[in-house]
Amino acid sequence: MRYFIRGIIPFTKQPEFSRGLFLALQNEVFLNTGNKTAVNGKIFDQNRLYAAIGYRLPGKIDIEAGYMNQYTVTPASFINNHIAQIAVYKRL
Repeated sequence: MRYFIRGIIPFTKQPEFSRGLFLALQNEVFLNTGNKTAVNGKIFDQNRLYAAIGYRLPGKIDIEAGYMNQYTVTPASFINNHIAQIAVYKRL
């Protein structure tokens, strides 16, 4: 099972945010609800926490650069990855 939540916080006050700088925050949690022994033997699998600064362009395009902390549980220990990410999104 996967839980994902994301929020965009504009740096400008607009009735409808269509252009400008924003802060993006998201969190994603992965849980093993089926055969836990096939993955790591636990219910909790991983968490991905992300923060980015972005710019919303015309044409429903967002460009952002940010940092992700990925915490993953393995059968013996855990892994903590630090990830720099650059992304381009086309909003529908």
